[in-house]
Amino acid sequence: MNFRRIIKFFLVVIALIFIVNLTQDLLRLWRAGDRIQQQKQKLAAEQAENAKLKQEQYYLGSQFFFEEQIRDKLNMVKPGEVIVILPLNSGSPQPEGIILQRGETETLPTWRQWLNLFW
Repeated sequence: MNFRRIIKFFLVVIALIFIVNLTQDLLRLWRAGDRIQQQKQKLAAEQAENAKLKQEQYYLGSQFFFEEQIRDKLNMVKPGEVIVILPLNSGSPQPEGIILQRGETETLPTWRQWLNLFW
């Protein structure tokens, strides 16, 4: 009888140890699942940013961007084109360049415009 009691006691102790270890493993798995979800969200955000940067890189390397910069920053046109400058709708005009008395604008030489663009 005493021997059975000792065996039952050891079985209960082993069962408790097993339950504690199983609970700890389940908690570790649950925390790992949370970390996986966080990393998936972080990965999705990084992939979205990567796609945005690739699109921007493609645009900045395109011929369209190159022509746009030449036209906007250096005020250059293709042969046969005419530039039309419209006034802003706001109450105060913001002139581009130096206004002369005759109403014409003075533009810088091309080499100076390129220099100003990069430095």
